Amino acid sequence: MMWDTVSKIIGGAAPVLGGLLGGPVGARIGGMVASAIGSENTPEAIEQKLADNPELLAKLKALEIEKASELQSLTLNVEMQRAAQETARISEVNQTMRAELVSKDKFNSRWRAFMGYGVSIETMALVLGLIWMMIKDPASIANLGAVMQHVAWIISVQLAVVGVAVKKRSDDKALAAGAQKPGFLSGALRRFAPQGAN
Repeated sequence: MMWDTVSKIIGGAAPVLGGLLGGPVGARIGGMVASAIGSENTPEAIEQKLADNPELLAKLKALEIEKASELQSLTLNVEMQRAAQETARISEVNQTMRAELVSKDKFNSRWRAFMGYGVSIETMALVLGLIWMMIKDPASIANLGAVMQHVAWIISVQLAVVGVAVKKRSDDKALAAGAQKPGFLSGALRRFAPQGAN
């Protein structure tokens, strides 16, 4: 058993302890909890002790208040680690995208455009297929809703990917041409400014 189950049990009474227990410092917090309630430092032992003595949850709430500054510091460290991991992930994605843009392999650098053409052809083929189905077998129109239900989500995901790719590619071209990328605030002000205002 992992600390997640115990985290949920403790989280109702002591949410900070419970939250940290289910995270990367779970074993350390588990030791603190085990010491406070007098059990072994294992998820199973702590869960059993709390099941047998639910009043110990009040003791854990008191522990949370007593150790507030230490828990706050741990929470901050955990969040900083998560932020660093997310930053590294985004950086890796950006490096991949930049590598695609400068790639000598034409297909690799143009996969977004290829996907756009593919989705366009796929959508036209679908529409023509549905028209053919209605001409060939008019009774099949009754099944049209079920067919579209199964197909629509696939196309909507593809169209979303193409939409993001087109938008980002347009932004990249504008920046390459010397356009200034507006900051968040100036972009919002431009978007909501009255027509004709600069």
